[in-house]
Amino acid sequence: MKLLSETSADEAYDRPLKSRHTIWELTLHIAAWKGEVTKALRGETFRILEPEQNWPPVESADEEAWREAKAMLRRVHGELIEALKGFDGARFDKKVKGAPFTFYVILHGLVQHDLYHAGQIAILRRK
Repeated sequence: MKLLSETSADEAYDRPLKSRHTIWELTLHIAAWKGEVTKALRGETFRILEPEQNWPPVESADEEAWREAKAMLRRVHGELIEALKGFDGARFDKKVKGAPFTFYVILHGLVQHDLYHAGQIAILRRK
């Protein structure tokens, strides 16, 4: 969030590498997967996101829309934290409903996913 708080809407929308995602797209993507993992923690069936859900389009590229995107990521992250607070650690080795992997695997995967994309955002900010 620190990287994003220091990023303007123009910078987040900019595509310095034409074949790569923007900071804004990465932000929406990270939020989408945090939301799916949160649902799984709450007992909902895990699902692979459709392309438009996996990489939601940037609808408007102004400062207000960027503030809303960052606020949505903060909200989804807060929901994840709340779901983790209520998560029984005895479930770590249990399979996620609808998935071939455990909660241990999905949670580690989410951490790795966030770190990978945070690295991409840091690189894009350096241009």
